[in-house]
Parts: sequence; C-alpha cells; structure tokens
Amino acid sequence: MTTVVRFSHHHNTKRETQQGANLTMEHPAIQYAAKGLSVMPLWPRQKTPLVKTWKELQEHPATPEQVAKWVEKYPNANWAIITGTVSGIVVVDIDSEEAAHELKKRGGVPRCPVVRTVDGWHLYFAHPGFSVKNSTGEILPGLDVRGDGGYAVAPPSIHPDGLEYRWVEGRSIFDLDPPPLPDWLLEAILATSETASTQEATEPSHSMEDVEEARRWVEDVLPYPVRWRGADGSTRCPFHDDRDPSFSVNVEKRVYHCFAGCGSGTFTELAERLGIEPPPWHGQKTKPATAMENEQQERGKRESTADVLVRLAIEAGTELWHTPDGEAYATVPVNGHRETHPVRGTGFRQWVMRLYYEKTGKAPYAQAVKDAIDTLEGRALFDGEEHTVHVRIAEVDGRVYIDLGDAAWRAVEVDASGWRIVTEPPVRFWRPRGLLPLPEPEHGGSLEDLRRFLRANVDEEAFVAMVAWLLGALRPRGPYPVLLLEGEQGAGKSTLSRMLRALVDPHKAALRRPPRDERDLYIAASNAHVVAFDNLSGLPNWLSDALCSLATGVEFTARELYSNRDEIILDVQRPVMANGIDEIATRSDLRDRALRVWLPRPAEEETQDEETLWRRFEEARPRLFGALLDAVSAALRHWDAAKLDKSPRMADFARWVVAAEMGGALPWQPGTFLRVYHDMHDAMAREALEGDPLAETICRLLEKEGGRWTGTASELLEELNALVDEDTKRSKRWPSSAETVSKRLRRLAPDLRNGGDIEVTFTREGPKGRRVIRLEGVCKTPSVLSALSAEPENAGVVRDFSFGHADSNTDSTDSTDKQLSVKLSAIKNPKSLAAQGFSGTADSTDGTDSRMHPSSKKDEREGWTIIEDFELTFGNDPQPASKDEEREVFEL
Repeated sequence: MTTVVRFSHHHNTKRETQQGANLTMEHPAIQYAAKGLSVMPLWPRQKTPLVKTWKELQEHPATPEQVAKWVEKYPNANWAIITGTVSGIVVVDIDSEEAAHELKKRGGVPRCPVVRTVDGWHLYFAHPGFSVKNSTGEILPGLDVRGDGGYAVAPPSIHPDGLEYRWVEGRSIFDLDPPPLPDWLLEAILATSETASTQEATEPSHSMEDVEEARRWVEDVLPYPVRWRGADGSTRCPFHDDRDPSFSVNVEKRVYHCFAGCGSGTFTELAERLGIEPPPWHGQKTKPATAMENEQQERGKRESTADVLVRLAIEAGTELWHTPDGEAYATVPVNGHRETHPVRGTGFRQWVMRLYYEKTGKAPYAQAVKDAIDTLEGRALFDGEEHTVHVRIAEVDGRVYIDLGDAAWRAVEVDASGWRIVTEPPVRFWRPRGLLPLPEPEHGGSLEDLRRFLRANVDEEAFVAMVAWLLGALRPRGPYPVLLLEGEQGAGKSTLSRMLRALVDPHKAALRRPPRDERDLYIAASNAHVVAFDNLSGLPNWLSDALCSLATGVEFTARELYSNRDEIILDVQRPVMANGIDEIATRSDLRDRALRVWLPRPAEEETQDEETLWRRFEEARPRLFGALLDAVSAALRHWDAAKLDKSPRMADFARWVVAAEMGGALPWQPGTFLRVYHDMHDAMAREALEGDPLAETICRLLEKEGGRWTGTASELLEELNALVDEDTKRSKRWPSSAETVSKRLRRLAPDLRNGGDIEVTFTREGPKGRRVIRLEGVCKTPSVLSALSAEPENAGVVRDFSFGHADSNTDSTDSTDKQLSVKLSAIKNPKSLAAQGFSGTADSTDGTDSRMHPSSKKDEREGWTIIEDFELTFGNDPQPASKDEEREVFEL
C-alpha cells in the first residue's frame, strides 16, 4: 500500500511549511498521478484551473514527472482530480445534511473514499463506462455529480475560507478502491444522460449562417470576451466569481456548460438564467441550406468543414509526401508554379484556408483547419512517397541545383557544361522563414571584381581564402570550411560577412549572435544553408566542438518538447562563417577546419558610406554570382582529374577548389590555393604552440633530450615541472595532473606535428599494457628569446605590442623578481615601427637574454623580431641597471 502524507486541519501558514517539506518527499498530487488519476493545479485557495490547457487532461492525464514540475513551480496551489473516463471515477458532491439524510432514505451508499469539505463530503465511485453528465441538483437538492468533463477539488487544497480539504481517516483513495455507483444513483444518472442525449440528437442541424448568428448572440449576451476554437468557445462564468475560463459554449449545438458546477443547458435556458429576452431563433425553424450544403448532401452525406478542407486540397492537386525522417510535406500549385511547404507550416495552412475562402467566401474555423491538417499529415506520412527536402542547394545525377528564392520558385542548374535557369527543378526545395532571393546571375563576370569591396591592405592570402570559402559553400555536400574573419574594431568584419553571405545564401537574419546551446545551433542550421555569427569574443569549448561537427556533418537528436518518448533528429552539414576581434579558433580541431583571415583597419581615404558601398555591391552581385557558378561548373568538369599530393583535413573541399583552379575559373594560377591553404594552417599551428606554455616546455624538453623522449604521463609531467617556475605551475594553463597532461597532449598533437615537426604517439607496452607517450622531433619554431635578439633584417611589423620594465631604481641586492610581460604579433611583410605610426625610445642598454634591445636608438626599432600572439614573462635581471640609466615604457 502506498504511504500517504496526511494533512491535519490547519491554516495556510502551517500548510506552507509542511508543503515545503513535502517537495523533498512525495507530494499527494504526485501520488494521485502515479495511481493513474488525472490531476491539475488550481489557483491558491480557489477552484479554478491554474493551467489553461486543462481540457487536454480530460483525455490524457499528466505524468508524475509533469505533476512534479507543477508541484515545484506552484508550491501553494490547490489541486483537483479530473473526473470521468480519464480517471475512471465519478464524484458525488454532498453539500448539505439534508442531502446526506436523503441518501440514507434511498438505500445509502457503499463504503467508498470520502473527502471532508467545508460544507459536506465528496464521495468517490467507479466510472460506469458510459458518458456521465455533470449535474447540479438535478438528481437531489444539494447533490451534485462530477463526471466526464468535470473535476473535484482534492486534498491538500485550501478552501477560500481557509479550511483544508482532507481525506476521512481510513477512507482515502489510497485506502479504498472506488466501488460501483449504487443502483438507484446509477439509474438516476443514466436517466439524466439519456435526456441530454435525446435533446442533442433531436436538435436540428444548422447552416453556417445560423452558426455565425449564434456566435454573435453569445458574444453580445455574455459579459466577458469569448475565446473561440471552431464552434467551441470558452470564457469566464457569468454565474460565479471566476478568474479563469470555466464556462464553455458550442454554437453548433447551442448549449452551454460551467465546469465549476453552475450547471448547463441550451442557449434558451441560458437567456432565462441571464434574465434577458430569448435568442432570436427561439421557436423558429432552421434556415435553408446553402449551395455548398446542398452540394454536400448530393454526395450522400453532410461534410464537416474539416472534410471540405481536405477535399479541396486534394482536388487542387496537392502532392503529399514525407522525408526519410518522417516529416510531412506538401507540394502545391500556386500561380503557375509549384511550391513546397511542411504540412504543419504556416505557408501550407494559409494556402488551405485560402482554398476554402475562395470556395465559400468565408474563413474556416480554427479547429476545422487543425483537424484537416492532422488528416493531411497522416496521408502524407502513410500514403505519400518518400523524398529528400533541401534548403538552397541540392544535387541530382551530377548536376547542382541552387534555389534562387524568387517568387516564381526558379532555380539554377549547373553541370560540367555550364549553368542555366530552370523553372521546374527536379528537386524539392523548402524555403525556411527569412530566406531571401539570390540575384538572377549574369554571364561574363569575374571573381577578381570582388577585390573592389575589400580593403587595399587585405593581402592575397585573405582574398584566396574568401573566394575558396564562397566556392565551397556552393558545393552540394560537405565537408565545408569554417571562415574566420578577425580584425580590430572598425575593420569592416560585419559588412564583409554580410556581403559574402549575400553571394551564396542571402538571409533576413544574415548574422547571428552565438547560440545558447547545441539545440539552438542545429535548429538554426537546419533552417538555412549558411550559418554566420557576428562579433564573437572567443568560443566556449562546446561551441567550438559543435561548429566542427556542423562543418563535417552531424546527426543531432533531442527529446521533442512535451513528449516523453519522441525525438527530433536533425541531420545537418553547413558552411560556417564567424567574425570577431579576438582569436576565434583556439582549439586544434577547429583550426584544422578553418580558413582564417585578418582584416586590417582601413585608412581614412578608404572609408565610404554604407549606402554607396551597398549600391555598388548590388550592381556587381549578379556578375559575381555568375562567376561563382562558372567556378562550380569548372569544379564539376575537372573533379575526376583533380588530385592532391598532400591531403589536408578538409580534403574534399580542397579538391573542389583545385578542380575549379584547373578549369581556369579562379583569378589566380593553379597551385595557389593549396600553397595558401597549407601555409595558413602551418601558421595557425605555430601560433598555437607559441602561445601555449605546455607546448613550449615540450620543445625545451626535446631540445634537452636530443629530440626523443619516452615515458608515462606522470613521468612527463614531472620532467616538465622541472623546467618551469612556480608561477607557471600555478597558472590555469598549466596541467595539474597526469590525466590532464594526456588530454592536453592529444589536442596539441596536430599543432606539434604541423607547427613544430614533433610526432606524438600513445602506445601500450609491457605485459600489463602500461600507457606510454613517445615524443620525437625538435621544434622548428625558433624560441622567442632568440627571435627577440635576431638581426634587423628579420624584423616584422608589430600588432598589439606592449612592454615595460621594473623600477629603474631597484638596488642590485634586492632579490625581488622583476617581470616583464610582452604580447607580440606579426604580419607577413616587415616594415619599420615608425612607418606604422609608433613612437618612443627603447632601452638601449645591451644586456643578457632577459633584456630586449634594438641595434640602436636610431634604427626605429627595426631590431625587433616579433612572434605572433606570444606571451613571455621575464624573471630576475642578473645585471640591474644603474640609477642613471634611463628606462621607459612603450605601449604601442
């Protein structure tokens, strides 16, 4: 037997204390649900439902898990058990001593579960199996019946007077199973139900005009606004104080009902209770049927509005089908072309409603539309063919199809011989909300024209990377590259991002902010071809991993909302673009999939207003799009001949671009892309090593050990710890355990291989399978100390350069550490710092490795060799400067 938490007769203060404790135990409402009863929360100290969709609970009870969420969300709520077939119970409400004595005279009642209320008792009986009408005083004065469509307030609820509903000792729903209704009471209920059924059966059918007239009458006579769902309306009850809609009407049957127990009846009876004149149709015959109703009767039956909607959709030529994932779609004729919409999408619903309006001149009821959509979805899933749906780009028989997104639903067909616009593509494109049209492409354009919209100081590598990404984005299948646009504020990253996307997948929301979780990311990706993020400030690890999965393809599954078993499955593979000031790709797996572009800040003479820039771009966009289509055709033509001597991580993408190079469709010489691609990834790998203390220390360890080291992760950590100072050991970037070393080393392995010529191998040795790490090679990246003291001709250009010395008056006997932090970065072509607008005087004192010095004060700092994104800490100065020696701090 289930243990029940009982509540004594007390006021609300103590109840709230007990209720808080019960949240950690098993709340009675959860016990009701576990027993199979349909329960719902009510407003505190009231009888009105707290959840607006409680009618659904009359057919499908809430799970114990859902009830537990309600308990936590509404700790002070009252609770109700929904009566009728859904819970298998009927509740008889005795409101007076007179009614109780009358029950005894008629034979009494069997032993049953009983709730003590403020004015009487609730008696629980088993449901008889046929529909039980809710009634108020129709069987006996002071005796109400709660059957199908009703509910009873249950313990531990609080009455508005402050008293609590409670089970009679030993007679709760957990102590006793509800017995059958007494014979005399069953007969009385049956007689009441038969009367109601007879009235409903003999009520004449009404035309659409009659229904609309009844709807207007209801809205005029009731004091509160009515919310309609087809022929059914709900509002606040005019006969009791109620803040929630507990009063329902049906304008087809012309009946009303109060779920709180105020009674039910016809509209004529409602008028009498309201004290107003009877409705205008009182005592009148129904109006003659409309032309559509005559047509329906000629078919041998009276069609419902939902049936009419389904018939009209089929007769209009709707093709119903489904995807391999079980999503229902409809392809429909619209103004001489065909469009594809999800059956449950807004576009298809509006199309169906339009058919009905054109046929009848009236709008269908919302409930009828819902029923029709449910029927059409079933036909699509069980009777329709299976097809694949595409967003923007698809491939069939070696041909690429690109949805133009225009009003005529045209597409571009591309094959090895060229491209052309087609009006009926052999693929099924779906257009998510926000998709914008591509320009109608024009022949004779060149991708070289894209340079007109780039800054003059954007180098060749950046141009090659952006064009390659555009070409990759027009490939019908991945893997796709991730384009990273980085640069300081004002470099035009967002504007360039919008332009690039406008050439392959224009969208109303061209750039997005970072998603909150993977679900949001993959849903956004399933509703567009390109995913573009704006103004990223670093990436959390989960988002970095998710972007990698998105670029190479992922099947994402998640539980469908409001469902315990059903899952949504999203199979997505998309081109990705992101921009930001900070370094975006900090993890090696994302760098392997990335094309990184640095955008310098423009000079003053390069700036121009947005309106002029976009006008020029829109004028050039058709020719640029046509040039991209030429490149796609060349890639298809030379795909089989394109070979890669060294396959990078995104080998298929690289081969696609190389094939276009071979066709002469790209504005550079064949071989340029692979050189840029490999150089870009090698540079990113070197930068990752130079900014990572673990990688630097591994380089020092191998240099010390002659290029070879073997041992366990624990032994490696011990050796590495011996090579760094205490500050490094305490930093968050330094591994604190052998397990962390192993994990970090696995992630660093690609960067060590590409940027440092170091191979990392994980093996098992010995009879017990001891895990061993092998390191081989010598880091090819020069140390920062040696780079800083390099010759002037090796100097680079400084970005974000700052450094400073300690107090120059420090005495030579002072043992306090002096630290110098430097953040350094470089670009490809060396120039003097003075030419970049930097000024100041550096320390001219020649010193040890802990000093940085130029060749002289007059060489404009050409003696500096700068390593990108490297942070270096200098320790004790073995030769403190004299008090007379000038020290200065530069912040460039």
